[in-house]
Amino acid sequence: MEPATRKGLLLALAPVVAAVLVVFGIIALGRQAAEALRDQGHYLLPFTAIDCTPPDRLSHDEFLAEVGFLAGWPDHINLLDEDLPTRLAAAFALHPWVEKVECVEVKLPHQVRVLLTYREPVLHVAGPNRAVDRNGILLPVTGRSAELPVLVTSVKEPAVVGKRWDNPGVEAAAATAAFLQPHNDRLHLRRYEVVEGQLVLIGESARIEWGHAPGKEAVDEATAQVKLQRLLDYHKENGTLVSRKGEKVFDVRPATEPVHRP
Repeated sequence: MEPATRKGLLLALAPVVAAVLVVFGIIALGRQAAEALRDQGHYLLPFTAIDCTPPDRLSHDEFLAEVGFLAGWPDHINLLDEDLPTRLAAAFALHPWVEKVECVEVKLPHQVRVLLTYREPVLHVAGPNRAVDRNGILLPVTGRSAELPVLVTSVKEPAVVGKRWDNPGVEAAAATAAFLQPHNDRLHLRRYEVVEGQLVLIGESARIEWGHAPGKEAVDEATAQVKLQRLLDYHKENGTLVSRKGEKVFDVRPATEPVHRP
């Protein structure tokens, strides 16, 4: 075959060869995409399959459903997502029962474990009929617990659950209630009042002039630990904080000695 003829034939076949290569390329890419999708599907996990211990007041599925809703998360999570631990930590931190996300563990091919610390109610606020944790953070609506002390001073309810109440009296009462919680069974201090910016704790027939919250004491005020020890010593000696003569005022605030007034 003459060179000129061979050259013309090659030029004529070039578009056909190019088209064939394009077709094979598309087929190869399609196969790769299909394999990638199959692989990715293998690493998809239902959000409700996350391993975590829910708060006492919710089931596992209820809790994860609320977390997913609050975070706007889809039904599945991609375990190949490099940012997955960070994103999941941020999602769980939005739930009002969650105080802290301790860690997020992702183990291929299909396991996610989230370790959480939950907020615990320590004080019931009588007016709005709501509970707060030790930091004065408003908790979701729950049934009132008879074991929690009650702040009877009237306060305005905050707007957002899971946020700090932003009321000095509530915050002081919550911090004090958390501090005294291990001793509630003995001291029976069930009602709290805020009087002129200071706390008064009310037992069965005793009023305890407590003062400021732990760590917020005035210069001439005893520390929370000293105040508590005074109450425990009195309880040990008398068996109760109730006075035989009726209501007793027990001022534990002074930095020197407590003051008893009938």
